[in-house]
Amino acid sequence: MPKKNSPGLSIFQKILFGILTGLSIFPVFNHLRNSVIVNYLRKRYFHLLSQEEDKNVIGNDYKTFVFWWDGINETTPVIIKTTINSIKRNGKNVILITKNNYLSYVDIPDSIISKFKNGIIDLTHFSDILRCALLYKYGGLWIDATVYLNQPFDDITKYHFYSPKQKSTFANRVLVHRGKWFIYFMAASKNSVIMRNCLNLHYSYWEEHDHLICYFLLDYTIEIQYRYLQNIKSIIDKIPLNNKYVHKFCVVPFDLKFNHKYDDKKFKKYSADTKAFKLTYKYNHKYDSLNNTYLQHFIDNEKST
Repeated sequence: MPKKNSPGLSIFQKILFGILTGLSIFPVFNHLRNSVIVNYLRKRYFHLLSQEEDKNVIGNDYKTFVFWWDGINETTPVIIKTTINSIKRNGKNVILITKNNYLSYVDIPDSIISKFKNGIIDLTHFSDILRCALLYKYGGLWIDATVYLNQPFDDITKYHFYSPKQKSTFANRVLVHRGKWFIYFMAASKNSVIMRNCLNLHYSYWEEHDHLICYFLLDYTIEIQYRYLQNIKSIIDKIPLNNKYVHKFCVVPFDLKFNHKYDDKKFKKYSADTKAFKLTYKYNHKYDSLNNTYLQHFIDNEKST
């Protein structure tokens, strides 16, 4: 284990990572940033990573975890109520994780919980730890509450690890995962080596640090395994391209497609090979009053079921 009095990031490293992050919209700087962060994490934590073979597969009777900290109540955004209803309707053994029950499912070190309660670890990155802990202990599928599940998802059962996987595009290449996985939708086998390694790295990182090296820390913990552990690379490479249109209604700067006029023919095309659509609750709510949009289609579809 790292020493508890370890200094963490130096001032120079914080400045360097900040500059590289700001310049990362340019491919050359993005590649440099990724290399610097991977090398930093590898140097400090690679010895913690297991190189065991992952013998288990996800299997048929898996649990599906969806997380919304406050639970479902009158203040929950309508789009979140919609997506969670779609997951309950199409998911298998769905469990809603909230602030009131997460400790009933997993044991997380007191030091991590203390840093979370004190605001050192924010809710987004605490949920990264939580998803890894749940998948490691139980196996199954984690789906962010911003994902609309359009159909039952039975494609994952024979894999050790599964996630939407996309062709390499410019948009994907600027991200460390390069479209090979997406942490908002991850499935893993019980006692998954990938999830165990993610947990060990996160626990040790937060023992040493009070600041994030990068917003995408979980992606980097997977990337280190993909680059330097052949058994993990093999597991991830076996995932076929899937859910081609998963980002059709989101992650399009300044133009969220779910605000566009609904086209049934196009939606059937998207749905033919896409079972999960990533949405967002962070949008201009003037669109809530518009009729015949994709957003309204998602909402109405869940109201009618």
